Amino acid sequence: MRGDAMNLAAFKALIKQRCGLTFEGIGEAPLVSGLQKRITETGAKNASAYYALLLANEHEFHELVALLTINETYFYREPEQLQLLVDCLIPRILSRKQDRSPVRILCAGCSSGEEPYSIAIALREKYGESAARL
Repeated sequence: MRGDAMNLAAFKALIKQRCGLTFEGIGEAPLVSGLQKRITETGAKNASAYYALLLANEHEFHELVALLTINETYFYREPEQLQLLVDCLIPRILSRKQDRSPVRILCAGCSSGEEPYSIAIALREKYGESAARL
């Protein structure tokens, strides 16, 4: 990286490589905002100096990622996705299953459990007692 010019491509590549986070579909504004905030808070002289800090300091990398990710959780947070799961995807999965093994649902990145509980509640509302045996 050169001087003060913020090379977003380098930051995006580093973030994607180290934690899989991409900015496709959401634009670069959250990245620019997060970088500017962390550059100011760390006292880094410029974007190049901050990039070097990210390479050398794991804690600082985690601080940046915390700014760039959604840190909220609540019941029924994405109602359209939940409805799609319960009304379309689960019935499709059940119709194609050859055995009686349970359907396994992964809720990755949920911070305190509201999302998986929301799924369990929605399945229970749709399928009643049999939801426990899906």
